[in-house]
Formats: sequence, C-alpha cells, structure tokens
Amino acid sequence: MSTESLIFNRRLMFLILVLVAGALPSYLWALPPAAGELPPVVAQVDGQAVSLQELEAFTGDALRELDRQRHQILEAGLQRLVEQRLLSVAAGRRGVEVDALLLEATQSRSTAVTDADIDAWYEANQQRVRQPKEAVEDQIRSFLEQQRQQEARGALVKELRSEIPVVTFLEPQRAAIDLGTAPSKGSATAAVTLVEFSDFQCPYCQRINPVLDEVLTSYGDQVRLVFMQFPLTSIHPQAFKAAEAALCADAQGDFWPMHDGLFAQPKKLTPGDLEQRAKDLGLDMTAFSTCLDGGESAAEVRRQMAAGRAAGVSGTPTFLVNGRLLELQGGRPPSEQITAMIDDELARLAE
Repeated sequence: MSTESLIFNRRLMFLILVLVAGALPSYLWALPPAAGELPPVVAQVDGQAVSLQELEAFTGDALRELDRQRHQILEAGLQRLVEQRLLSVAAGRRGVEVDALLLEATQSRSTAVTDADIDAWYEANQQRVRQPKEAVEDQIRSFLEQQRQQEARGALVKELRSEIPVVTFLEPQRAAIDLGTAPSKGSATAAVTLVEFSDFQCPYCQRINPVLDEVLTSYGDQVRLVFMQFPLTSIHPQAFKAAEAALCADAQGDFWPMHDGLFAQPKKLTPGDLEQRAKDLGLDMTAFSTCLDGGESAAEVRRQMAAGRAAGVSGTPTFLVNGRLLELQGGRPPSEQITAMIDDELARLAE
C-alpha cells in the first residue's frame, strides 16, 4: 500500500469515528492523550464535560504561582551556573584550580572576624537571638566568617564579569500590573519603577521606610516609588481601615504626610486615631469622614490587593522592580537587596 493510500485510509477512519462518536459511550472513543499532553476534556459530570480550559481557569492563581516559582528557580540556577563558568574560565587562565582561586580571593578580600564584630552583631540582633552571648558566640563567629567568604566570592565574580564576556538570554519574569492612581514619589519618567506593597500595621514595613527614602535620594530621577495597599487583615485587623484613611487623605493631596504619620504610630489606628491624624494634617474633615465612614476607598484598596496577588504578592513588604518580584530575605540588608535589583535593571537598560 502506498503512503498516500495509507494516509487516506487513516483520514477516512478518523472521519467515521467523528461521525459515530456521538452514538458511542465516551469510554469507547475518548482516546488517551499522547505522553506529556493533557486531554481537552478532563472530566464528565452527568454527561457534561469539564474542559481543560475550565480547569486551568479554576486553578489559575496556583498555576501562575507555580510558573513564577519555576522561573525563579531557573533564574537562580542560571546565576549560579554562570558564576561557576566564570570561576572556571578565570582559574584556567591563571593556571590554578577553582578552589585555589576562591581561597586567594577570600584571604585577600576579607578580614578576620574579631570579638568586636561579634559584640556588634549580637547587640544588633539580641532581641531575635534571646540567648546569652556566651552561648551563641561560636555560631555568630561561624556565621560572620561564612558571610565574609560569600561577600569575597561575590566581589570576585563581579570583577570577573567586567573581564569575561557574559550574555544571558533568559529574561527575568515580569508581572504586568495596573498601578491606577496609586500615589508615587519620584520622576514619572524614571527608568526604574519600584512598587511597594505594604501594610500600615506591619512592623517590618515601618522599619523599611528609611531604607526607601535612602534609595530615592541615592538614585535621584532614575527611580520612582509607587505605594500599593496590601493590608494583611488576618493578622492586622486595623490595617484595612488605615489603608482607606491613607487613600482618603490622598484624595485631598496629602497621602505621604498621612503615610508617614500612620507608620510613625502603628499602634494608633483606631477610627478615632485616624480622624485625629486627619485633623492634625489640616484636612477637610467633612470630606475625610464621609470618605472613611462611607467606605469610598475600600474598593480601591481591594483592587490594589488583587493586583498584588495576581503579581505573586503574599506578604509585606514585597516589591516589584520594573515588574520583577522581590521578596526580601533574611541574612542580607534590605537596602542591599533592593539596590542590587535596581542596579541590574539599570545595567539591562544600558545594554
């Protein structure tokens, strides 16, 4: 039988199956998908199909989070892989092993941990440690030594990147987000937009404020800060109303003074406290009270929260740097984490 005849017969058989499929039980004609593929119909309930498209829409948030996690793993893995290649190339050029190259970098670029260093770290972190210094001194020393080794390695890799050509084609994952009329600081034409999702009852959000002021001062017109509401109502019951109050103040052009006042006294967020703060700012109290009591800003708070969740925000403070999700991690100063991503964005724009 010729190839043309074989193809014709297969097409004819397929057409016959399609025509009679409606008269046959689904288990006789619903062929399993090829390996790795998902069936277009994933279930039937009382003869009604549940489509793959419907299932994906139903589980959309979880699937988007899975995609984000996968991309983050790939980005982090690529960074480590590129670093390994850089170190390997540099070691080869110098005729040494990678371990020897790293040892030399550590010895030449980092200093020994002193007792004064341990004392300073313990004093700064005593509330978190909650143990006598003598009980944790060795752990602190080990931690600081490892930290300095990592810093030395990072400095070496940064130096090698300026010497050895590196081109990456894996673009960072970016979330498209509707900022709406969310309040902002900085130039509207800034190269980098730093979006902060925050909660007025969140202690860490309060502590991050001076860092953000420093960032804006340092980068000038290159960075714009946008503030988005993300009250964690399950643990901060007063945060939602505080967010409303901030937007009610924004309606009168006084968002940032209200923002600063709310963070300055995070334990004074009752409706009476919010009204008093508005009076202190000299706001039109009739308009403010109408806005706050009538829930005029509640819909906008919910919209901003939904935008955050769609972008992968789950806690506060969380940042988007030109759409790139940045969740601050312990062990590194927040300013260092924020500026590292800003610098990466500026470098990408300069290419």
